[in-house]
Amino acid sequence: MSLVLTRHPDVDLSILTEFYPDTAGHLDLIIRRIVGLEPEAVKDHFTSFVQTYPGLTAAQTQFLQLLQNHIAQNGAIELARLADSPFTHLAEDGIFGVFPNPAQRDHLLAVIKPFSPEGPTAQ
Repeated sequence: MSLVLTRHPDVDLSILTEFYPDTAGHLDLIIRRIVGLEPEAVKDHFTSFVQTYPGLTAAQTQFLQLLQNHIAQNGAIELARLADSPFTHLAEDGIFGVFPNPAQRDHLLAVIKPFSPEGPTAQ
């Protein structure tokens, strides 16, 4: 694929995905992991969640900040990591302990999914 990009720099991701469906779809994730994301753009992505739940606890707010920092620095997050360190510093069960309400947790997971290798890519 890098040979295609070198010889044809005007080729965009949709064309690469058409010809290389198994590898081109992950190109944006690879780039995001290398360079990260703008912290403000990540924060903006979480705005609707925070506005939907204005009564978030201090631990929930800290968890969101930790999550946003991780995504901004790494460009992505695997959903399974939300139950591991450093996300277990606020509650032993990570996301499950900090967000015990299943509806609230599911909403947060939906917000996170675009930053996950398992989900659609972020805009």
